[in-house]
This record gives sequence, C-alpha cells and structure tokens, in this order.
Amino acid sequence: MSENNKQKPKYRNLWKAGCCMASLTIIMASIGGHKYEWSAHKKYLFSEATKYSLANSIGVLLSALYSDTIYPACFFIIGSLCFSGPIMYKCFTDSNALSKFAPIGGIAMILGWGLLAIL
Repeated sequence: MSENNKQKPKYRNLWKAGCCMASLTIIMASIGGHKYEWSAHKKYLFSEATKYSLANSIGVLLSALYSDTIYPACFFIIGSLCFSGPIMYKCFTDSNALSKFAPIGGIAMILGWGLLAIL
C-alpha cells in the first residue's frame, strides 16, 4: 500500500494514547497472570478489569480514527482509569479504597461508546 493510501488518524495524540493504553493493559495482564497465590475470585476480577481496559483502548483508537471530536476518547480514558484501575488496585492491595470510582468508570464507558456512535 502506498503512503498516500494509508488512513491517518484524525487525532494523532489520541492514537498514541490508545496504543499506550493497550500496551499498559497487556503489561498489567502479564503481571496479574503470574499471581499464582491469588484466589479464583481475585483472578476473575483482574481478568475482567483487563478486558474492560483493553476494550477502552480500542475505543480510544477508534475515536482517533473516526470521531470528529475528542470527547468519546476522553470518556474511554476516564472509564478505564475509574473502572479498571480500582479493580486492579483492589487485587494487588486488598483495599477497597478506590472502589467508589468504579460506577463512574462504568458510566464513562457507556458515554464513550454512545458518543462514538453519534458524533
């Protein structure tokens, strides 16, 4: 494919952010995957957190390519930080200190996908 036929992201920095998010998610999944002492429930929670984080990374990448605004990507980033972050924190520390942010992250993810669909 020639250089002129490649689709360039509208928001190059969001593209880079989405790639970094995906990379960090894979790193976190690798670290969590080696926690053999974790209970089955903790492993399940961590697995779900990494799935949602990767889905948000994909949302940021799609936003960089197809959205005319940065708002969907912002909601995906907030969703990942506020939903997946507290779950991962809980798995590593056994502390529920950040759990109150998880519902905000869930709402942000819903808004991100909704905005991506309409904007």
